[in-house]
Amino acid sequence: MYKIPENLKVGNYYILQVPENLSHEISEKSMFEWEEDYSNPTIFNLKSGKGPAFSSQVIGLVSEGIYYFKLTIDHKIESDTY
Repeated sequence: MYKIPENLKVGNYYILQVPENLSHEISEKSMFEWEEDYSNPTIFNLKSGKGPAFSSQVIGLVSEGIYYFKLTIDHKIESDTY
């Protein structure tokens, strides 16, 4: 589960992305499923899909609070959840 830094201010953007220790494992076959906690102050329209284009998300903070996100990566060999 991702928790974005609490010191970000409303109006800032944040990039959700694959943890750096896994970035070398990304391929065109990798499937990325982004989920958000529905207790987040704002609900985003996160995109999930196949390939490196879905390995990150840019979100704009419009409400103060604590935000949590989950990323599941399916490498077609094994799955990892963060």
